[in-house]
Amino acid sequence: MELNLDILDIRQGVLSLFASFDGFQVSTDNCWFLYRDDTGYHDIVWSNLRSVDHQTNGGETQLVASFEVEIDSSSFKSLSFYIVNDGQRNKLYLKPGRFSRLGGVDSREAWGSLAVDGDLFVLTSQEITRRKASTWRKMLWEVKRLAGLIKRKQLGVVFYRLVFWFTAPIFRKQKIWLLADRLMEAGDNAESLMRYITTTGNQNISPYFVLARESPDFVRMQRVGKVIAHNSMIYKILALHAQFIISSHLVIARPFENSQWRYQDIMKFQLVFLQHGITKEDHSVWLDRRKHNIALFISATPREYQSLLTYPYNYTEKQVKLTGFPRFDSLHHESRYRQLLIMPTWRSIIAGENQSDKTRLYNPNFQDSEYFRSWNSLLQHPDFSELLDQNSYTARFCLHPLCYEQARDFIGNETVNIVSTYHHQEEIRRASILLTDYSSIAFDFAYLDKPVVYFQFDQATYFNDHTPEQGYFNYYEDGLGPVCVNVDEVLSQLVVLFANDVQLEYKYLERKKAFFYKIDRRNSERVYQEILALQS
Repeated sequence: MELNLDILDIRQGVLSLFASFDGFQVSTDNCWFLYRDDTGYHDIVWSNLRSVDHQTNGGETQLVASFEVEIDSSSFKSLSFYIVNDGQRNKLYLKPGRFSRLGGVDSREAWGSLAVDGDLFVLTSQEITRRKASTWRKMLWEVKRLAGLIKRKQLGVVFYRLVFWFTAPIFRKQKIWLLADRLMEAGDNAESLMRYITTTGNQNISPYFVLARESPDFVRMQRVGKVIAHNSMIYKILALHAQFIISSHLVIARPFENSQWRYQDIMKFQLVFLQHGITKEDHSVWLDRRKHNIALFISATPREYQSLLTYPYNYTEKQVKLTGFPRFDSLHHESRYRQLLIMPTWRSIIAGENQSDKTRLYNPNFQDSEYFRSWNSLLQHPDFSELLDQNSYTARFCLHPLCYEQARDFIGNETVNIVSTYHHQEEIRRASILLTDYSSIAFDFAYLDKPVVYFQFDQATYFNDHTPEQGYFNYYEDGLGPVCVNVDEVLSQLVVLFANDVQLEYKYLERKKAFFYKIDRRNSERVYQEILALQS
């Protein structure tokens, strides 16, 4: 029977392990896990232990379990794990996972090793051992690894591992923080945090912002701080030495993509997820801890915070922190503009083919979708243009960045502008009304006490075709504005808003006050302090 070492790290004298187990012919009635160190056997307090019916494998019952344990790394020379079932103790075979820093760097290796200070930890299928290791012994282990990689023609891996060792003296004392929003654009939580970091005057931190070299924000962000090109050599070298990778979209969470596991023993960065928007739905399948190993998961509202701990994300209070989003600090309203912002979210089933830079190609069948027909019918409705004109307003239709290429399918007019690229913060500042479907941008708008209208023409299919689970947020009970399901309802709500001088209705104002954690200008500071706390 195998124990999956999904996340294994050794820092500051502590071996931290998050492990999972799937096994047949095992009962949950009288079952528990043990680890054995030099002093004997110790019980492990497990979590998420359950039995499920499994239709394959002859219809046997399957045990699904996971646990987290911290062990003093100086307390053992040999460490092994066991499962006790119906009084029988069985030793578990150890299988390194994606985030096991004791995994091998070559698929044919039967062992993995990790040098920490003066110790060398070695993982085999049977146990984890610790031995004192001189610099020469560590070098011999690395030479052995490099020889195996050369034999199997993994020359790129050999190159970057050698670069790591030769540059280690240069970067040893630097605290490198890599920050990023999207690869092609900044303007989100990472940019706001970058601006805060550069104003703190902390000379011990070396922050770098990561963007695609062809990004229109590349030069602009150079006025904020140091900017490096994604996938460049310097980016990968800095990633090897980084203390933190901080991202609102997880786009730089795997600097070496599918080869990341070959560097796990030398890379020490911890991943900070700032999020792009408030998580309303259950995204635990996508954001499962075993898939991303997020060390610090930033949340912005109490209900979101609780959902991240309640739904099966496998995170605890140690990783999830309630701080607010850094970009909230820069939100403000520019009243001289009379704009209605239309900003819907995307749909995975009609988005174009995914590209390596995380953008999407044009989908020639997009115009056949309900999504296109519904939004286009509003934009082309004569009453919509007349209503805007009567109130001296213009509308800006901004598709989600993953649908930028589809902007060409829509036709604007004197009152409706079709926008192909934009900056979220600028659009939010200038608009007085937001019309969206399910986008979490509504929370940024409501943060400024500005009215929101939801146009949800595809309620029957959205949570099946795009988002797997609806989550805790009910748009009718918790939404920050009225919910409309057709164009006529949207137009009626806009008439009411203009008649009431475009003010946020009292009940939605009360919902907003109850929803957010804190409404102030200290969100970046709180996030920054939580990151610093990870160092201690």
